[in-house]
Parts: sequence; C-alpha cells; structure tokens
Amino acid sequence: MKNYAITYTLNESKLQSYGISTEEAHEKVKAIFKAKNFSPLHKNGKFYISNNFNVSPMRTAFNIVDELKELEWFKKSVQGFAMMEVDSISDFTDDFK
Repeated sequence: MKNYAITYTLNESKLQSYGISTEEAHEKVKAIFKAKNFSPLHKNGKFYISNNFNVSPMRTAFNIVDELKELEWFKKSVQGFAMMEVDSISDFTDDFK
C-alpha cells in the first residue's frame, strides 16, 4: 500500500504578528494531524505521513484543511500546503549521527 504525505510551510514573521511562536504553531498543527492519523516524519514536523489506509487520503486531507482554515493565524501565515503519494521512504537521518 502507498503512503500519503502532507507538507506545509509557514511564514514565521506572520506567525509572530499573531503572538504565536513557530514551536507553538507546529505543536497545534501536529495535534490536528495526529487526530487524523498522520504522524510527523521527523521531530520538527512540517511533513506528515498517513497511518490510516482504510480512509480516503483525499477526504482526510480536506478534513485537515477545513480544520486548519478555522485557525486565523494558520490561514494568514501558510505559504505552502501540499499532499503527495509516497511509494517508499528512505530516512538517512541516523547516517549523520
């Protein structure tokens, strides 16, 4: 089965204008992704992989978008938000340690 991933970027200066730190923003976004069965690929977030193969990934993505659109600071600071189909993932992080 294929994995689906969602990635996003935020404008940090716009976040700060809402009084939200980058870390706080990513923690709030992470909670939304987690509730929809997406896990961060790395500790810093921004790239999430689906853990649920029984639900339509496109429907789940739209649900995530709808929930994030309710957060004014997210709407105003998001620079990119994309979903992709992932055939395989090779994580080389440990090779740098």
